[in-house]
Amino acid sequence: MPKKPLNKRQDHPIIKLMCFLLALFVLFFMGYHLIGFINDPVILVNPIMHTSEETLNIDGYFIRNETVLPRAPGVIQLHVDEGTRVGTGQLLASLYERIEDLEHTARIHALDARLEMLRNIRDNADTVADASALDQLIFEQLSVLAHAVDTGATYELYGESQDLRRLMFLREHTFEDAAVINVMITQVEDELRELQALQRAAESTITNTLPPAFFSAYVDGYEEILYPGMRQNITVAMLRDLSNLRREVDSERVLGKLVPEFHWYFAAIMPTEQAQRLERDVTIRFSQGLWATIEMWRDRVGSDEDGMSVVVFRSRENMAGTIRARRQSAEIIFRTHRGLRIPKNALHLNEYGETGVFELVAGIARWNPVEIIYSSESYYLLEFDRVDPRALRDSDELIIGAGLYDGKRVG
Repeated sequence: MPKKPLNKRQDHPIIKLMCFLLALFVLFFMGYHLIGFINDPVILVNPIMHTSEETLNIDGYFIRNETVLPRAPGVIQLHVDEGTRVGTGQLLASLYERIEDLEHTARIHALDARLEMLRNIRDNADTVADASALDQLIFEQLSVLAHAVDTGATYELYGESQDLRRLMFLREHTFEDAAVINVMITQVEDELRELQALQRAAESTITNTLPPAFFSAYVDGYEEILYPGMRQNITVAMLRDLSNLRREVDSERVLGKLVPEFHWYFAAIMPTEQAQRLERDVTIRFSQGLWATIEMWRDRVGSDEDGMSVVVFRSRENMAGTIRARRQSAEIIFRTHRGLRIPKNALHLNEYGETGVFELVAGIARWNPVEIIYSSESYYLLEFDRVDPRALRDSDELIIGAGLYDGKRVG
């Protein structure tokens, strides 16, 4: 088969030259814009709604009016929870000489619960029991207990397990003969009477003889050192050396402490210049396990000691939640600002000395004046005007770059 003759127009020098010039123009165009982008890059950012705080980190001690409750050696069973408000004459704890006596108390509680269930079965003997319904309740309770284990909700385990035991006991004995149930009730009552007699003989009780107060089992040795009256004379040197003044606590001789319903205080060391900035009302955010933000009053600012001062704050808030706290790290929040956050290089200064930003609108740089309300090392926080339609929004695109002016075509 004869070869197809080549199209001579494809090898024409003019066509080759035109293709070369076209390729050269494309490369020049791309290179020009690439060099322009490198020399004057256009970066777009969006403002972000942000809250900034002016804060100061401090470290200090809680001061309270605290009364330590002594006790005799022995095994203690507390009857009040940590941070509970207790009244005058209220039972605080039971004291036993031996651990076996405390075990009697646990057995008494178990027998009380068993007796209640047996009496319930006896009193409802005429009611037709549904075994399948009880089985379903047991299955559902098992599911609840398994879910508590899977999710790590350990605080729920005791209550849920007790409910399961009650249901299984009912399932086991609901269909017993009434005479058998009465015998079981008599046996439980006899054992209860015997154990209660042993408990009364071995138990001594501790009640609150003071006015109503909050109870804490935590005694740290600062109770007699840090009291409200000493706050007027505390110095920077005293506060720094406080840990060396702490007294040893014999846990075998102490039940806990009572804190009356009055003000508590927090004393900290801070620069005198910062201390003088404090308003009467102060917001303090505590950490290290307390994790609470509390509104407090400035109670006292101490004298200047080499640029540092002791500042004492007071409050009546959250007494139950702060009762265990002693030495704490915290932040003083001087001011809180909320506005639009932008990088520092997104802010520009025009020929009139006004601050503003350049927004990208349909490929054009548009000048928009702004007001700075807060400045940090890496960003500015701008006033956010919800009313003015021309004001900056978090949906706007801001141009970061040099050589910008109002009306410049970008990109």
